[in-house]
Amino acid sequence: MTQADLASKAGISRTALSALENGFVGRVSFRKVCRVLEALKLELEVHPRPKRKLWTVEELLE
Repeated sequence: MTQADLASKAGISRTALSALENGFVGRVSFRKVCRVLEALKLELEVHPRPKRKLWTVEELLE
């Protein structure tokens, strides 16, 4: 599938898809990301990060 094909299938511009592919996510709305995922038959899952211990400088230097 070409970039133009995916953009058309997702209902977004090829420019928006290119921005997303190149990591310029601040220029692409979350809705557009969802449209691309839907066009690719993918879903986004969000999970909480496990809590991590914060290390002190002394512990890092040991």
